Formats: sequence, structure tokens, C-alpha cells
Amino acid sequence: MKKLAIFALVALTSITQTHVAEAATSLKVTVREGVWIWLGDEWQTHVADEPEALEFKKKITTYAKTSKAKSQALAECKTDSNYYNKRIKVLDARNGTSGLGNLKSVTVSRLKVAEQTANVPYYTYEEKVALVDEYGTNEEEYPDWIEEGYVMYYIDYICSYVGIVSLNNSNAYKIYVDGDFYEEYSRAELAKKKWAVTFDGD
Repeated sequence: MKKLAIFALVALTSITQTHVAEAATSLKVTVREGVWIWLGDEWQTHVADEPEALEFKKKITTYAKTSKAKSQALAECKTDSNYYNKRIKVLDARNGTSGLGNLKSVTVSRLKVAEQTANVPYYTYEEKVALVDEYGTNEEEYPDWIEEGYVMYYIDYICSYVGIVSLNNSNAYKIYVDGDFYEEYSRAELAKKKWAVTFDGD
């Protein structure tokens, strides 16, 4: 009788541990977003290939390698983002809620200098109003117009937003971020991915 009681206790403990393990399965969800910043607050255009443009390119390239640039980029990830702290919702095979979480953790990577050409320099609001009053809205009529004659340099990088969701046991999972459906995986597929998935944002 004692052996039977011990066997029953062991079996109950094993079942309980199995259910706890299933309930404690954690899914790591990462959403990546491409973002850019200017050099500090400087939004400048330069005549392409002029010494001033090349000097500014060197300046912003040096800045992109500093901790200050990384801090500015990280702040931008948090303040001007489509994903920071957004809700993660995972549904099970029966469309019931399997787990909830938020994209709380943020990192930045791949800071690099990029460029964009323009036909006119950057104008302040007042300058733009004056040009429109005198020449209309056709920029080709502006005295400064040069086809792809101006260049803007900025820092391009990736914000990665990460959230951890504890999942209940299911054969399949549907992943939503901020109400938008992203992907559906079987339990076996997520196991192969080591319970970590990454999505590219808009």
C-alpha cells in the first residue's frame, strides 16, 4: 500500500511539473524598424561634391561612431517609434489568448551614414513661402534648382524592440503586435526556432 501511495505521489508530481513547464514556455519576439537621425539637430543640404559637403560627410561619419550618436539613436527609438512598448498578443490553436507581453527592451545596431539627393536646398518655412509667392509651386522655377545637385547626409540604423511572452501549451500559435497579425507557427516550428522570432516592421 505504501509503495502504491509513493508511486501515486511521484506520478502526480511529474504531471504537475509537466504542466508548469508547458505553461512557462517563453517566446522571445523581436521587431526591427529602420530609423534615421540627423547630426544633432542639424538638417542640412549641401551642393553635391563641394568641399563643404565632403567636410560635413566626414563630420557626421565621425559622429556616427560615438556613444553620443548611439544614445541619440536609442532615444529616437523610444520617442518616435511605431513599436516601443506595444502589446504582443499570442493566440492558441483555438484562437484563445495563450500569452500577452510588451515590446519593452530596445537596442540599436548598424549605425551608418547614408545620403539623399535633392533638386533644391533645404528651405525654412518662411523661405519656402516666399519662393511659392514669387515662383509658384514648380521647384524647377526656383533660382536654386539643380537636378540632383544637392545632398543630405544622415545616420541610418536599426531599432530592435524585444518582448518576452509566457505561453500556454498549444499545437499552434498566432502572433499579433499592436493588433496587427504577423505570423502563425506550429509548436514544432517554434521549438526549431528555439522559441525566438524576429519580424521586420513597416
